[in-house]
Amino acid sequence: MGPSPELPEPAAPPAVGCGTPDRARVLLAEDHTFVREMLRDLLGSEPDLEVVAEAADGEETVRLAQQLRPDVLLLDLDLPGLSGAGVAQALRAILPELRIIVLTAFQSQEHERTMVRLGVRGYLPKTASREELVSAVRAVRAGSVAFHPAVLRMLASRAGLAGAPEPTPQEMAVLQLVGCGLHNREIAARLSVREPTIEFHLHNLFRKFAAGNRTELVHRARRSGWVA
Repeated sequence: MGPSPELPEPAAPPAVGCGTPDRARVLLAEDHTFVREMLRDLLGSEPDLEVVAEAADGEETVRLAQQLRPDVLLLDLDLPGLSGAGVAQALRAILPELRIIVLTAFQSQEHERTMVRLGVRGYLPKTASREELVSAVRAVRAGSVAFHPAVLRMLASRAGLAGAPEPTPQEMAVLQLVGCGLHNREIAARLSVREPTIEFHLHNLFRKFAAGNRTELVHRARRSGWVA
């Protein structure tokens, strides 16, 4: 039996990444003006987020991304001209560091597989709440992922983990920092918890990913798209 945490933790941990996160620069790609304006107002009201530009079609999205080099692209799949998948494919080649969140009104397993193969870091339905969207932008900017539960199940299946419990938000934060090469003491300091708590989460992660050590854990997590 692994060690147990001393205290209960918050429902969601702070977004974490290998570097120190600062204000996230976001590009919006959405062809419906009303939706685009709502997203701009929503994200712009957050002190750590900044909407640097808006695009209404695929070609404009690629051009603005090249010109402005934002941290995060919030991408509608159903864009006029070049599709969302086409945008993701083009930007993967020319801006591999750009982190893309797909925001879509419909869900398709084939679309999900395609976008994950293209390296998107998030996939949310347009029914997502304000809190879910803001949290996703922060998490993706920090180097983590933000996928709808249905996509997470598909990713787990790809990694040979079908039927295994999904990592919790706290476990995802620990997993990301393990991927950055941090030791337990450093991870505990970053997440403001004690080392036994980190050991507890690692114990669960080793079990969920069927990994025998940290190197194997990170390898399996990267292969399945859980960490960058």
